[in-house]
Amino acid sequence: MTEDKPKPKLTARNKAELLVQMTKEAKQITRKLHASACIVVCMFEEEGKILVQDAGLFPMPPADFYELLQNAHKNGQMGDTAKKILRPN
Repeated sequence: MTEDKPKPKLTARNKAELLVQMTKEAKQITRKLHASACIVVCMFEEEGKILVQDAGLFPMPPADFYELLQNAHKNGQMGDTAKKILRPN
């Protein structure tokens, strides 16, 4: 069996590197699929909360997108692993 490694905390530098990688992936997906928009959303669990990081092209205002996510969480469509969704700054 393999041992689970502890999850690293997201530092400001890690978040910046993550955002660059996510933006790159979003551009690649948009190009490969000939899509007009692509949103890459990563969720990280820290201390019982879900931290959300996004990148890409939004087909709607980001506030509307996150409202949809929050409603899905409230309705139990995202599981019950976290108590609250924190929106990115």
